[in-house]
Amino acid sequence: MQCEIFLKQQQTPVKSSLRSLQGGYVSYDWFASSVFLIMMGNKDKTLTFLRQFSHLLVSAFLWMPRLHSSIHLPVDTAASGIHPVYFCSAHYIEMLLKAELPLVFSAFHMSGLAPSQVMSSL
Repeated sequence: MQCEIFLKQQQTPVKSSLRSLQGGYVSYDWFASSVFLIMMGNKDKTLTFLRQFSHLLVSAFLWMPRLHSSIHLPVDTAASGIHPVYFCSAHYIEMLLKAELPLVFSAFHMSGLAPSQVMSSL
């Protein structure tokens, strides 16, 4: 509960019709739970670690609820409901496909289908 309070301090209200953006993070916070277990159930040590960890850039990728409706994201990105991990991954996969398999990338481009659309359905 204290972790949820900490995360709400970093969230901004987003005007969107998406239900997932109306409240808190809709999924379970497995990262915070894992840290709690690693800290042997000590909530003070867990909160201290999570607060310090939230200052690192890598926390955006490992601790998914941290960027849910975050004040650190542009408003249009937060309102899209797509976590930055997903669209960054899709972008990098497209760039890698373009560099390493240009014929496959061209086939996607000519068909009017983006590789990221195929990846998002997985």
